[in-house]
Amino acid sequence: MLMIGAANKDPEMFSNPHEFDPERTNSGRHLAFSGGMHGCVGQILARAEAEEVFNAVVQRFPNICLNGEPTWGHTEFIRSLHSLPLRIK
Repeated sequence: MLMIGAANKDPEMFSNPHEFDPERTNSGRHLAFSGGMHGCVGQILARAEAEEVFNAVVQRFPNICLNGEPTWGHTEFIRSLHSLPLRIK
């Protein structure tokens, strides 16, 4: 069985694979939405919604910063964010 989360952490594909870096040069090569004929039909909408949310948060709270380490949940198939402690100045 293909473990998509593991593929997205391949150090041969992504430098510093465990760091969140939305500006990495090959950020579009991840497998979050699969690809080809089996690709997620809603990925364009999901990306647009995420961009709008992130932009709105940064505009509303320009000095937002981490206030601790994020905690992650893991299953056999996906990695999910359980908490993201933030400080709003």
